[in-house]
Amino acid sequence: MRPRRSRLLAGSTPELASLDVAVSRATRAKGIAAGYVAGSTSDLRFATEGALPKLGATAARAVFDSMKGELRLETQGSGVAASRDLAYTYGIAGRWVTRDAKAPADSCVYLNVWRRDPQGRFRLALAVLNPVRRR
Repeated sequence: MRPRRSRLLAGSTPELASLDVAVSRATRAKGIAAGYVAGSTSDLRFATEGALPKLGATAARAVFDSMKGELRLETQGSGVAASRDLAYTYGIAGRWVTRDAKAPADSCVYLNVWRRDPQGRFRLALAVLNPVRRR
């Protein structure tokens, strides 16, 4: 008799970078706050340099609402836990305040931690955005 696999372990893990692509597209379509919160858990944690971490989608949304423009997440790495219920992505997030393609981006580094929901979909559980220091 074969061991029974959990439904969360069944099937393959989606390409993790596609999760960041979905966030990027959502920020362009709905704005940064709505784009991030749309695919998140209700207990989303958001952290950024110089501020206390925010707990919950509503608190995180208030911080995201202060960010204008759109984000483009460029995934540089990712991984998934052996249990396949947690995953992470990280990279560079370019923020455009205007739709002018020639306008310089306000860049930051990001880390996203994803957790599977009861339906087996990855949802954003932790978002960290920190500005890139210019020398």
